[in-house]
Amino acid sequence: MKAIYSVIMVVIAAVFAGAASADDTWNRYSSENGLPADEVRAIAEDGAGILWFGTDGGGVAAYDGESYTVYTTDDGLPANEVRAIAEDTNGVLWLGTPRGVATFDGKTVTAVEQKDLVDANIASITVDVDNTVWIATYGKGLFAYDGKDWSTYTEKDGLISDFVQSVYPVGDGSYWIGGFGGVMMLDDGVITNLTAGSGLEGKAVFAITEDKDGNLWFGTNTGPYAYDGVSWKKHEAYAQYDILHERSVYTISVDGDGAVWMGTTTGVWKYDGEYWTSYTGRTTDFKVTTYNRAILTDSTGKNWIGNRDGALSTAATGSGGAAKPAQPAPEQVILTGNYPNPFNPSTTITFTLPATGHTTLDVYSMTGQKIRTLVADTLPAGNHEILWDGADENSLAVSSGVYFARLRYGDVRLNHKMTFVK
Repeated sequence: MKAIYSVIMVVIAAVFAGAASADDTWNRYSSENGLPADEVRAIAEDGAGILWFGTDGGGVAAYDGESYTVYTTDDGLPANEVRAIAEDTNGVLWLGTPRGVATFDGKTVTAVEQKDLVDANIASITVDVDNTVWIATYGKGLFAYDGKDWSTYTEKDGLISDFVQSVYPVGDGSYWIGGFGGVMMLDDGVITNLTAGSGLEGKAVFAITEDKDGNLWFGTNTGPYAYDGVSWKKHEAYAQYDILHERSVYTISVDGDGAVWMGTTTGVWKYDGEYWTSYTGRTTDFKVTTYNRAILTDSTGKNWIGNRDGALSTAATGSGGAAKPAQPAPEQVILTGNYPNPFNPSTTITFTLPATGHTTLDVYSMTGQKIRTLVADTLPAGNHEILWDGADENSLAVSSGVYFARLRYGDVRLNHKMTFVK
C-alpha cells in the first residue's frame, strides 16, 4: 500500500435537518416533454456540454438544452436500460446496461466485445486521469481497460464480493472499491479489505466520492459514512418527511459550492458542511420521489437529479435550489478563464479579486477528483495570473481531457472548464 489508513470506531453524529421550502424552484424533464422514458438511472455531461440521460427502458438521450437525440437497441445498445455513463479523455462515451457495455464515438454505438462483459449487468463506469476505464458489475467483479488491454478483478483476487458497485480513483495510483459486503482498496494490483472498524462491514456500498475538504463519502444501504483519512463517521439527519440514516444512499455528488448531495430511496439530501436539507415530493414544486439514483452538477453549476419520475434541475446555478446569502457582485470576483484553451503543455488561469482575502484555486477532473491545488493563500485585491503546468500533485502530467479550475474566495465559488490536449 502507498498509504496507511488508520481506522477507529464509528462515531454517530445525529443532526436535525430542515426541509426545503415550497419556494424552491426546479425544472422537470420527463416523457411529457421529450425524454424517451420517465425513470432516469444515470446522468453525465460530455466535453461539449451535452447532457446525457440513461433511462430505464428508453435507451440513452442526449440533450442540448432544446431537444433530445435518442439511441436504443436499434442503434446498437445491448439493452434499453442505461445505468452508467462516463466519457473518456478521447471524447468516447461508455454506456453500461444490464446486458453489457457499449461505446459511442459521436457517430456510432458499438457493443464492447470483451467476452466476460457480454451480457454482464453493469453497476457503474469510472474513467481515471490516465484514461483507464473502470467497469463495476453485479456478479462478475471489476474490469479495467487502459485502451489496449483488459484487467479483471474478482473474489479470487481479494474482492469481498463479485458484486461491485463503485470505484473511486484516489489520485496516487490507488482506488477505493465499494460493493456488497464493504469497502476495499486496490493498489498496485493488490486488493486490501478496509472494512474492519469502519462500520461498513456487511453493508452494500453504492457510491464513493470526495468533498472539497478531502473527506471521502460512502453511500450505503444504511445511510452515508464519511472518512477523513483517520476516522470513520456515520451521518444521521432527520426532517419532517424523511430520515436519512435509514435510507439506501445510491449516489453522492459534490456541487460547485462544495455541498454534498445524496440520492436515496425516498428523496434527496444536501449537506453544506453544517446544515442538512431534505428534498422530497412534499417539499418541492416537482417530484423528488423514490429511487434517486443519479445526481450531477453540470459545468454551469446546475444540479441535476434522476429518479423514477424523470430528471430535475435546479433553476439557479450553484445554489442547489435553496436560498443562499448574498454574494459579491459578479464584477467584483471574476474568474476570467485560462489562456491558451485548449492548451499543451501549460496554461495561465486569470482571475480578479475585489479585496484582500483568503483564496483557493484548485484543478478538478470531470469526475470530481481534485488534481492539483494551485493557490491556497491570502491574496491582495486586483488581477492575478496563475500558471498550471498540466501536472498533478505528484508532478505527473495529466491525460488529455476536460478539467475544471475552481476558485474559492469567501462565499464565492466559481468554476471554469479547461481542455488539455496532447
